[in-house]
Amino acid sequence: MYTALNANKLPVLTWNRFNVNSKELHLSNEPDSAVTPKIITDNDAIKINDNRTLDDIVFSGSDKKTEAYILKNASVTKSIIIPKNSTLATPLIFDLTLQPTDKLTGIFDISLEENSSANIMISVSSLAQSTAQYADLIRVHAANGASLKLTCLQLLGSSAVSFNNIVSRLENDAKISILQIPLGAGTALASATADLRGYHSSASIRSDYIGHLEQDIDLNYVVRHYGKKTLSDIKMTGLLSDASRKTARGTIDFHRGCKGSSGNESENVLLLSEKARNKSVPLILCDEDDVAGTHGAAIGTLDEDRFFYLKSRGIDEKAARQLFLDSAVSRLKNLLPEILAAKIDNYSKEVLFNESV
Repeated sequence: MYTALNANKLPVLTWNRFNVNSKELHLSNEPDSAVTPKIITDNDAIKINDNRTLDDIVFSGSDKKTEAYILKNASVTKSIIIPKNSTLATPLIFDLTLQPTDKLTGIFDISLEENSSANIMISVSSLAQSTAQYADLIRVHAANGASLKLTCLQLLGSSAVSFNNIVSRLENDAKISILQIPLGAGTALASATADLRGYHSSASIRSDYIGHLEQDIDLNYVVRHYGKKTLSDIKMTGLLSDASRKTARGTIDFHRGCKGSSGNESENVLLLSEKARNKSVPLILCDEDDVAGTHGAAIGTLDEDRFFYLKSRGIDEKAARQLFLDSAVSRLKNLLPEILAAKIDNYSKEVLFNESV
């Protein structure tokens, strides 16, 4: 039995014929497999419990069915509390390793008390040949003056399904920086929503991907500005090779009362194959006059001049494309601590460099 979802739904719908309003997804209703996250930390001040604490932070509107599915099926539930005025100098890492046919649903509730800061990373991986299913809901509440750096790394097998969801609410002067790396899975969905409720709160959302084989990547990012002088920045960067495809939705939503706020969204996509397909949906909604919003996208291919230059130095077309993949992988590894960079290295050797290009 499966639950059918219209996932990653665009806040304001456009023409159905564009096929970008949402992503049709079927998730299994079978019981979860027994998977225990490995927790890596050297800070005793962090409070980690097996319960839910942020049920008041919910998806909005069209995502209710997704939320209901995760709440019903979650077998891994963690609440993480960062105490007032504390700073976590080293990352807190949740490392989840799935077997080839595992199913796992998780909830992570992250509460940052006043003037606290943390760096939290969630890694999900499996063998290269895997039909696993992973879905999660990460809920964040950042109190006044709190800041969070949140990284989600997904390295599931080529036939797996992954659905990574982040929702957050920020109070006065709170900050969140989100990085999603949906590198694996045949069907890889990622979403992040930030509600900037407080004065001068800010959200930075980044996604980095390398589309390969017949991978289907679907991204949906929404920042809602409510407080005055709030700031947002959405940036999506990646490359698409083979017959991979990607849809990206980026929405900046200025609500009445958010005077002095500004938001920016941008996307950079490099197509390494004539079979690769890209769809980009930048959206700005505005119900306030004293705001600034910008968006843009750069989507391109390797031009003949570059190929000619590389060929003149003995590098054929296949090797040239490999160089770009190597560069992308190196850039991702530099964003992560050694333990997670090693996972990307292993994945790239097993999947990207053996089966791609």
